[in-house]
Amino acid sequence: MTARRIRTRAIGRSLGLNAASIVLVAFFALPIFYLVSGAFMTRADVYNGAILPSDIQLGNIWDALFEYDMIRYFSNSVVLTTSVVLANVFFCSLVGFALAKYDFPGKNLLFGLVLVAMIVPPLVLIVPLFVEVQRLGLLNTPWAIIMPAFVDPFGIFLMRQFIIDIADDHLDAARIEGASEFGLFWRVVVPLSTPAIVALILYRFLFVWNDLFWPILVLGGSDWRPLPVAIQAFSASTFAAPELTLATALVAAIPILIILIVGFRQVFSAVSRTGGLK
Repeated sequence: MTARRIRTRAIGRSLGLNAASIVLVAFFALPIFYLVSGAFMTRADVYNGAILPSDIQLGNIWDALFEYDMIRYFSNSVVLTTSVVLANVFFCSLVGFALAKYDFPGKNLLFGLVLVAMIVPPLVLIVPLFVEVQRLGLLNTPWAIIMPAFVDPFGIFLMRQFIIDIADDHLDAARIEGASEFGLFWRVVVPLSTPAIVALILYRFLFVWNDLFWPILVLGGSDWRPLPVAIQAFSASTFAAPELTLATALVAAIPILIILIVGFRQVFSAVSRTGGLK
């Protein structure tokens, strides 16, 4: 086979892969594009199936957030998501540190249970979890969202896999200097686990911020309803105002886009270092 033919085939494969990539990117980007465009359309534009707004309506976002009080539910989402993420990162990191750096009876069994819990579908646990929350008197309170999310099997797995690669020499040096066991975790392990922590923050943020089913069950009649629940109720009650629903959905998507852009590199680093079991 001549060099020219090899080069031609390589160029053809490259063009084919690039074309397929462009099609896939366009497929996933079009809904985002319409969300941004529709948030600034008039009602007539939305009903007519327009792609771009004929007259940009900057007041749509203001009306949705303040005239219809969606800003309150946005604040609820910020408080609930931040609380869950902070608690989850702390406890998952602490458990992951214990599983990675300490030997104790039942350690392998405990880690095995974590792996099993990772493959259990979350919907299987909905009924027993709801009964537990109900019996504790947490329904229609923010604790119904926060307490069940203190730990997460994937978060424990991610932190354990990352922390196990931290050299024991760092911990031994800190012990010689008089650091307590919690001091080892807080002053040595946490700073060295920044990529995994950022990845866990991103994972939990996206899950909690976008969650609809569980908040509807436990916060459906509460003033603590998060933004996805409020958007669902808002779109049902104002079905004739789709432009305001799109505007509210755009506001809900902005924090997700920001945290994805900021944390992408850290997520890639953490995932690349936790690819296998150790």
